[in-house]
Amino acid sequence: MLTVSYTRVKNLSDKRKKELEVAKKYYEFLQNTEEEERWALEKIGLCRETDIGKDLNGACVLLKRHEVSEGTSIGPVCS
Repeated sequence: MLTVSYTRVKNLSDKRKKELEVAKKYYEFLQNTEEEERWALEKIGLCRETDIGKDLNGACVLLKRHEVSEGTSIGPVCS
């Protein structure tokens, strides 16, 4: 009797554990997609920017600002 009850409780707890693991993965996925969506919307906003500089010097200033914000280097375009 005790063994049967233990087995039943154990099976129910294993089932619940699996359900919770699935729910955790689902919510982690949702959180990750929300972060990616925010990142994409930020980049779309930057792409829509109409200020491209009025001359070479202005364009170089914007390019340097972009390099700093992205942590990248395009190279010696505006040396």
